[in-house]
Amino acid sequence: MTKIGFITLGCPKNEADTAHMRTLIEGSAYELVDDVESADIAIINTCGFITSATEESLECIFDLVRDWVPAGKGRHVVVVGCLTSRYGEKLSGEIPEVSLFLGVKDEKDILVHLDALTGMSSKSSGTHIARRAEGPSEYVMIADGCDKKCSYCTIPSIRGPYVSRPLEDVVEEVRGLIETGAREIILIAQDTSRYGFDLAEDVTLATLIDALGILEGLEWLRIMYVQPDGLTDELLDAMERNDKVAWYFEVPMQHANHRILRDMGRGGDGNAFLAKINEIRRRFPDAVIRTTLIAGYPTESEGEFQELVDFVKQAQLDYVGVFPYSPEEGTAAADHTEHVADEVRQQRAQTLRDIAEEISFGKNVRWAGRTIDVLVEGVDDEGQWFGRFEGQAPDIDGIVRFDMPQDVNLDSGMIIPVQVEDTFLFDLEGTIDE
Repeated sequence: MTKIGFITLGCPKNEADTAHMRTLIEGSAYELVDDVESADIAIINTCGFITSATEESLECIFDLVRDWVPAGKGRHVVVVGCLTSRYGEKLSGEIPEVSLFLGVKDEKDILVHLDALTGMSSKSSGTHIARRAEGPSEYVMIADGCDKKCSYCTIPSIRGPYVSRPLEDVVEEVRGLIETGAREIILIAQDTSRYGFDLAEDVTLATLIDALGILEGLEWLRIMYVQPDGLTDELLDAMERNDKVAWYFEVPMQHANHRILRDMGRGGDGNAFLAKINEIRRRFPDAVIRTTLIAGYPTESEGEFQELVDFVKQAQLDYVGVFPYSPEEGTAAADHTEHVADEVRQQRAQTLRDIAEEISFGKNVRWAGRTIDVLVEGVDDEGQWFGRFEGQAPDIDGIVRFDMPQDVNLDSGMIIPVQVEDTFLFDLEGTIDE
């Protein structure tokens, strides 16, 4: 039986895409393996969003065709995802050692393309839901693509226009994931708050939250990628009335200056964002708020950057991802004639990071002395148990490490009370509260 292994790079949307491809393959004549070293076909789900992600994807591809392919008989490398969607035929000419390139829109037909490559005739039952290899959490993509025209972003050209999945399909997938062991469901899209606007029925993200909130076995429902203008009363009301929804808000703001945001093709400004933040904290006193910011956008003056610095100090956010502006081929911002020097972009980004991290570490201290519910994830290499509380999303935020009494048995996916005794940077440390 031909064995297939995956390597997934980039954001959680790629994790969700990989999960769907795994679902098709698990129901077929191919065999899935967790380690590409034992595979006959390595499928790399790539990221091509910004230059650094493109470089990481290319490095992974080159490593495989240089070292992995020659080490085994009849091995194939298949490259899928955003890198292929963005650069298309250029890649096949530059890396002929790759057996197959597929864009995002072709991933649904992965079996057809694999059969053409291997000469097999495989059909997928498509009747089950594939879990990720480890952990109690699952990403579920509720929509793909984007209609916004942010001047710095390549997503619309890579993934196409915004398309919501039917509500029934999302609920069915979540139900299947819960039945196979998931305890936390993380809803993702380029803009989750826009969910349903393109569907014939009257459906919104709030409707979806209500439909998922009643599913037995679901412990936490986490919502990612909520654009600022999507933080409506309807959405906040739905989050309030469903106690399974994590009081965690990831809201990409990108900047605070009004002129810069309009040049980016985005709405709002620092004052509008502060009003949103205050409303969240009024409704959810323990709310954890994350954002992303871009430093050194074309034409950004020292004064406009200082306005962004002042906003970060005022907002007192829990987590801030800071990125120096990256000029991307095919975007409107890349055509600006007045770019901020790369050295200045890097300096400004580091300045923001230093300020934001100091705030984050200070905010983290508020959990010391409190008992919090922790979703158990496992044991690290040093034998220390760890998990996350509602204010920590997987892979991007901190974790909770805790000591376990000898007479307590734990499994991944359990939710336990932990008494927080100390904090270390983004992490919390404590003991099980008996």
